[in-house]
Amino acid sequence: MKKITVFLFVCFLFAANSQSQTPQYYNYNNVGTSSNTFPFGQTAGKAVNWLFLGGDFNQPTPAPSGYITKVYFFITTGGTRTYTDLHILMAKDTNTTLTTGTFYPGPWDTVYYHASTTLTGPTNGWMGIELDKPYRYDSTKSLIIFAGQCAAGSGTGIYVRQNSLANIRRVWSVGGCPFVPYAGGDGAIVNFGFDIVRLTPMHYNYNTTGSNNSFPFGIAAGKMVQWLIPPAGQTGGWNNPTLPLSGGLINAVYLWIGGTYPLGPATYSEFRILMGQTNLANLTTGQFFSGPMDTVFFRQSVPLQGLLNSWVPFVLDEPKAYDPGLGLVLQIGHCGATGTMGFPVCQTSIGGVKRVWSVGGCPYTPYTTSDAYVIHSGLNIVYPTGTGNNNNNQVPDVYRLEQNYPNPFNPVTNISFSIPKAGNVKLVVYDVLGREVATILNEYTKAGSYSTVFDASNLASGVYLYKINSGEFTDTKKMTLVK
Repeated sequence: MKKITVFLFVCFLFAANSQSQTPQYYNYNNVGTSSNTFPFGQTAGKAVNWLFLGGDFNQPTPAPSGYITKVYFFITTGGTRTYTDLHILMAKDTNTTLTTGTFYPGPWDTVYYHASTTLTGPTNGWMGIELDKPYRYDSTKSLIIFAGQCAAGSGTGIYVRQNSLANIRRVWSVGGCPFVPYAGGDGAIVNFGFDIVRLTPMHYNYNTTGSNNSFPFGIAAGKMVQWLIPPAGQTGGWNNPTLPLSGGLINAVYLWIGGTYPLGPATYSEFRILMGQTNLANLTTGQFFSGPMDTVFFRQSVPLQGLLNSWVPFVLDEPKAYDPGLGLVLQIGHCGATGTMGFPVCQTSIGGVKRVWSVGGCPYTPYTTSDAYVIHSGLNIVYPTGTGNNNNNQVPDVYRLEQNYPNPFNPVTNISFSIPKAGNVKLVVYDVLGREVATILNEYTKAGSYSTVFDASNLASGVYLYKINSGEFTDTKKMTLVK
């Protein structure tokens, strides 16, 4: 399965570029008359600050607070270019305008930096950039973006769409690197959006201070640890605030940072998260878990940072099927770290053998020792229709069809909807010619919020529509299958 990320798509039907993507939340979608070369279309390099107010990201619904994992720029003139020293920084503030004559002073959080990277921007479509690390977004504050590059490769294109607003929403450099502090400012704001994961996991075992430990994040030479998370309902399992149900897919894992030391800022090499399920009640003293394991998250190099008494999310590269009746072995390891390191991991001893770890360095020494500690952690799950109620069993106020997630997808995606009244729900998939290709659901359904898994293994790559009918409510959205 290819790497899966989170997207949402508008319900418009048009001839989509195969690389077109749509953010989960955005301010404008092809609104504004200004097409601008700052910063991606400038061969010599350019840096730009944009300021977005808390309520700007209101499409298709208002963006909640959460962790931004991917950002999007709406591109008017497409192209493919290689950039030198591409930076994206983020900050939050109560400011409603930038200051004429200067860049925003910070403090900044560097969420993306590549010494050399190639981007492709579709004509009249969204260009997505996955962040190196999530950024904690506060929907009540302004979001300030710094985007800059020191040189754009040969070619033309990757111009952004802008809208003109009041106050100073954009400032920019003269060009080249180091960036001249300031060249000009105006009310232009880029059509911009992002994907978000929630601030807290759907299910977790502990979110309180425990026994602080340096494994594996506080070990500069590298370290690998395996923890056995017990089945749901047992001590140490992911039981709060409710028990996870059967038939879901894990799409994100959270670690609780508590006690005395935050996580980072530090950069880790060959950072991996693996998962495997087992009916073992305990790990085996003297060796690592030898059952099947899936690599669900890997970065050759990744900066990590987490605040005290908060959750740090890892959005999985591939969703992992989860059976709450089995234990889950969670393996986290890296081959080296630089930066600020301490004892950020919280653990609780629950008896038996719940943790084993390596001596250090890579390749990992097969085994060092073990103990009874389980890591404070949580997870997000997407459920098939009828098993998962994402509103904690509260009846929704309105009918709603959500955008499928992920999108584009290969070959599995999730479609969520809400109905305030019980009744028959019909959810059907069509191709772009309007021919029905699949019926996902056609049955009486109680009021609530649901998520269903759609498997498109038998369909060809392309753009598809999915349509819901329930009572007098009808809505249609678009999704893209890329194999």
